[in-house]
Amino acid sequence: MFKKVLALTLAAVMLLMPMTASAVTWSDLVGSLKSDYDTQTVEGTTITQNSESITVSGGTVEFDDQQNWVGGRYLYNFNNVLLKDFTAAVVNEGEYMEIYFGEGTVAEGIVHLNVQKNGKISLGNDAEINGTIQLEVYDDANGGIYNLKDGIVNGAINITADGENAEANLSNDGKTYNIVLDAQNGGSIEAENNAPTGAIFAGAAGEESSVLVTNDASVGNAIADLFNGGNVVFAGDGAYNRSIIYLDFDGKNTLSQQEIADIVDSVGLYGKGEKENRVQLFEFENDCLTIYDIAEDGSLTVVDVIYFDDDEEEEPEPEPDPIELQRQAEGIGGVTTSPVWNWQGYLGHSSKPMWIYVNGEKVLMRQRLFWLGDSTKNHTCRINVAEPDPASIELRVGLDMLRTAQRAEISVISILDKDSNPIAQFAVSDLLGAFEQYGLEEGELLCVSADPDAEVMKVTLDGEYLPLEEAEEENVAA
Repeated sequence: MFKKVLALTLAAVMLLMPMTASAVTWSDLVGSLKSDYDTQTVEGTTITQNSESITVSGGTVEFDDQQNWVGGRYLYNFNNVLLKDFTAAVVNEGEYMEIYFGEGTVAEGIVHLNVQKNGKISLGNDAEINGTIQLEVYDDANGGIYNLKDGIVNGAINITADGENAEANLSNDGKTYNIVLDAQNGGSIEAENNAPTGAIFAGAAGEESSVLVTNDASVGNAIADLFNGGNVVFAGDGAYNRSIIYLDFDGKNTLSQQEIADIVDSVGLYGKGEKENRVQLFEFENDCLTIYDIAEDGSLTVVDVIYFDDDEEEEPEPEPDPIELQRQAEGIGGVTTSPVWNWQGYLGHSSKPMWIYVNGEKVLMRQRLFWLGDSTKNHTCRINVAEPDPASIELRVGLDMLRTAQRAEISVISILDKDSNPIAQFAVSDLLGAFEQYGLEEGELLCVSADPDAEVMKVTLDGEYLPLEEAEEENVAA
């Protein structure tokens, strides 16, 4: 049935593997140490500490507390151990944490690394990670990811450098699906890629933010996103199927034709795509998005104009959503995203209807977009609820939002819980198909549950909450 196809609940949600009887939490494992020189075995996992390092081997470790790490300057070795939802954070100034995933180690779920002001963190991977690596580096801090020759990342490597003097590094010699590099507010990232991968996205926001990619391998899609003067450079002798350059402006573009041509040339991607070379400028001003194609000489040709403010009398501008205003003001978890993704997501979410409900109550959500292998995007919505029952989760979305998502090349909308565990995934094409199949009107909301067996509902223009089948029967009777 269509309603079961809509909710593509991740099959058995492999990333949500239940803890087995042999698992030990990271808190209990570290807490078992009785001195600075000690060895303990808990539930089949052995931990050894000396003055310079901690080594963990065997068994299964569940990470339950990101702050529960031995402070100071330590090397952590993980050998032949199963790690679940690995989370590490450096929160005190001057602390240093070096992490190594050795042979035989498997990490399930997101590997999340966070480093705060004046701290340093690095991860060397010679193991298999069944999920995404997420590194977040903030003001005056330094972080690095080193995916070694035998390292396997069955997901993306995502790096964010956010803040003045925030510096991040990547060296990839192993396997990964995609690489996402995002510099903001004066942050900088330097990356070297020496292994084939599906896509490299490099985004920089503001004149003080920069990303340098040295690529010497075959890559599917290379995307450079320069937002309000950000600096992105691709160097090296790598090959690309598609090269895509975006110049994004929150306001009117003031660059001359020659300045645009010089910026495009400085990126180092122009003309290097074997199948496609796309160069575009996005200009957002007064609730209007204008998209231009950029010629080799820097001249602009308008290809699309999208208005986000509807002045028709029969559809007055809605009141600002207090939940969205609170989300913007507070945010959840401090996770940042590429400016153009955040901007496109903002246009879709704040100007067009899309909300998530838990047990009938609207909840806060943090949006982030990830590039997929086909150059489309996965729009993730992380809700501020831990381990919710999928049957209690409902996505409510309007036709305007789905059309905006389609224009922004967003193919999937995913719902994650507070800890970034996947709950459900919806294809934008399926959601658009539901509007057409059931004859929903402009302004009505499609309501789909994370439980594939639940009824698909709608909210009518009068605010009624009805099953789609009943709504369809009423339309036929009318």
